[in-house]
Parts: sequence; C-alpha cells; structure tokens
Amino acid sequence: MSVTRTRNFTTLIYPDSAITNWREALSELCVPAILSPLHDKDTNADGTPKKPHYHLLLMFAGVKTVAQVQGLINPINAGVKVELVSNVQSLARYFIHKDNPEKYQYNPSEIENFGGADWSEIMKTSRDRYDTLEKIIEFMDEKKMFSYYDLVNYCRLNNRAWFEVVCDNTVLLKGLCQSGEWTQEQKERRDVHYPNPVPNRPTQLY
Repeated sequence: MSVTRTRNFTTLIYPDSAITNWREALSELCVPAILSPLHDKDTNADGTPKKPHYHLLLMFAGVKTVAQVQGLINPINAGVKVELVSNVQSLARYFIHKDNPEKYQYNPSEIENFGGADWSEIMKTSRDRYDTLEKIIEFMDEKKMFSYYDLVNYCRLNNRAWFEVVCDNTVLLKGLCQSGEWTQEQKERRDVHYPNPVPNRPTQLY
C-alpha cells in the first residue's frame, strides 16, 4: 500500500500543552505556515466550551508524508495529530469561521504568518482575481493603453494588487494590447475616410 504524500498539512496547537517557546520553534522550521486566532470561544455540540486551541496550516515546497510532518510537530506540540489538507483556501477561511455564521467569528487581524506565508493571498478567490482583471481591462480601454510595457510599469508603481494580476495574465493582456492597438488604428482610419456618416439617399420614384 502506497503512503499518501502531499504538500499541505494541518494540526492544532494547545497553548497549555505546547512547549513554552512554540512560536519560535515554529518559525525555526523555515516552513511557510499560517496560525489562526486563538479559538477560545468554540463550543461542542452539547454547548460545553472546547479547549482553547490554534489551527495551524503548514505548506511545504515538496511533498511529505504525515509521518514526516508529525516528526516535525511532535517536539513543539507532542501528541496532537497531523492531518492532510485537501483544500488550503477552505481551511484558511475556517480559521475565522468565515463560512460558518453560526459559530463565533474570529478577528482576521489576529492571524499570524510564518516563513513567508500570506493568509490574505490564500483568501483571494478566482472571482476576486477576475474582478480585478476586469478593472484593469476597463482602465486600458479608458486610457487607450495598448503597450504591455506601460501597463506593467504603471501597475508596478501604482497598484500592487493589479501588478500581481498582470504578471499572472501575461498572455491574455499582451493579446489585448495588440488587438486593442489594431482596433484603435482601424477606427482612426475610418474616421479619416468617413468623417461624417453618409446620409441615407431618398428612394427615387420614376
């Protein structure tokens, strides 16, 4: 039987049982990781309070087994099970109970990032990126910006969120720049040759 390997794992951190300097130890793993706010207002099905805990997401550059990751976590928080993560974004949203209005809503400002991880980036949905891309295209059309070079530099200097989307959609935006320039040239040629619309000629009766 093959051992399941993946890049993303999760576990719980219990403050009262983890080592004293567990944040420092977590940072020293040099693994991109995201720590939820302290979940100290969760309740069980019978209404009793759950033991305060943190949710931890670990994102490795290469695939690992559960046993390998468990070996890294045990010195920090021994006895707590490590699990595979199938959907990183869903877990990131659960950190603040974003999709569970019946549960206590935790403050996203209390989320901690380690090793270069960025919770806010994970939270961005495909819809968010498409909405941003639509705004960029509207801007290009309004400003008649048909140079991909100019677009990249404008975004780099003025709007970081746009810059990232532009970098991720190079082929599409280069194509739009080329076709936009061609369309504008065709329009200008039509305006030169036909400055005014040709009036409809009345039908002659014989």
